[in-house]
Amino acid sequence: MKKNQNTTLWLIITTLLFCFILTACGEKDPLIGTWQEANSMVTFQFIDDGNVVISNPVTSQTLAYVKQDPDIIQIKGSSDGSLPEMVMNFRIEEDRLILSLQGNETVLVKVK
Repeated sequence: MKKNQNTTLWLIITTLLFCFILTACGEKDPLIGTWQEANSMVTFQFIDDGNVVISNPVTSQTLAYVKQDPDIIQIKGSSDGSLPEMVMNFRIEEDRLILSLQGNETVLVKVK
């Protein structure tokens, strides 16, 4: 009887650990979402398919992006040359995305 209880206990513990590991693997990238700069009304919508939609009240452009390091984003330039390739540092603090390009920081707030 005691052997069955031990086997059942180990089965429950193993199942719980497996569920915990699967849940941890499914964590969402905190960069994914829509971020807006308050003064210019420019938004960056990072999509989990590797694209970012950069918009202002008049126009928008969809570009590919790649996270090169844990804190570096490379946004590919537009095919028509109107937007150059950008490589910038980023950090996320609560609901703020701070982008740094050549020492200049821009703060965006998460809107979705």
